[in-house]
Amino acid sequence: MIQPAPESADRSSTAQHAAIGAMSGTEFEAYVCGVLRSNGCLVALTRVTGDFGVDLVARRGAETTAVQCKRRAMPVGPDAVRQVVAGAVMYDCTSTMVISNQTFTSGAVVLAKRHNCVFVDGSELAKLAGIWWPDAEGGRAANRSASRGSGAWSGNWNREEMSMFERFTRSARAAVVLAREEAGDLNAREIRPEHLLVGAVQSAGHDLSALLSGYGLTADAVRDRLVAGDGDDSFERDAEALRSIGIDLHAIRDGVARTFGADAWDDAFRKSGRRRRRRGHIPFIRSAKKVLELALREALAHKDSTIGCEHVVLGILRGGDKFTLSLITEHVSESQLRESIVELLDEAA
Repeated sequence: MIQPAPESADRSSTAQHAAIGAMSGTEFEAYVCGVLRSNGCLVALTRVTGDFGVDLVARRGAETTAVQCKRRAMPVGPDAVRQVVAGAVMYDCTSTMVISNQTFTSGAVVLAKRHNCVFVDGSELAKLAGIWWPDAEGGRAANRSASRGSGAWSGNWNREEMSMFERFTRSARAAVVLAREEAGDLNAREIRPEHLLVGAVQSAGHDLSALLSGYGLTADAVRDRLVAGDGDDSFERDAEALRSIGIDLHAIRDGVARTFGADAWDDAFRKSGRRRRRRGHIPFIRSAKKVLELALREALAHKDSTIGCEHVVLGILRGGDKFTLSLITEHVSESQLRESIVELLDEAA
């Protein structure tokens, strides 16, 4: 519980720093929750376990922010960014934030800029807190599971799934983060299964990486195909989306070609900087989210205690996205790749 400090209370930053330093991790989350609410946010705490690296979900206006709280004795590193960016997709958040009583390392700052993740360090948190103060009578030590009752953020996952996602491996989380980076680099409007493929191949462990590269299925090979085919692929996706509201993009392109020449359309996009990296929130489309669900199903089916990049690739195969499968089958058949990965999982069991 967060309460206004008594008038006689010492409100110096030193005293606040000491008070926060004495908190447990869960108490710090409750403190941050109160601070955000005092600043006009609607805040829900996530589950105690299986939170995907997101401690709070804060809403203000149309923006929904995934928040990770880090009470530390040392500066916070880049892992905090990777965790909250990967977890944000599970809560359909439009932005990410890491709040800490400490500062952030240079590596964390670089990664945060790349993913547009907002940092709130100890001094900024003190400004946000204003006169709000941890309850001196122990209210701040409220049981986390009690505070996460009927109002807790539950998402769309059942208990079994949440328990499994708690054991999402570091490499699998990295695959999600890298998928977002890939989509941004390609100026994509959403994160699709093909971006998850690049992320999974790039963050794969030694054994899986050796298996995939043996078939010629490398991150560079897939990325080259995405870059080479991005123009036509993006145009067709745009055309399909606009068709639903009565706009014929093919007819517009043909009209531009008749008036200004056959290459005018492509030249216009090249000159407009279309290849600049897309920033801001890039959502996962349904088929990409489905890949993550199917990765979970694959782990359950194989009775594996963790969800790794092997399961993500199996989820991609099982998801059946035609374009992504075509990127794979240029190197190896679906059935052969599945058999090889299953064999790899069996050997590791």
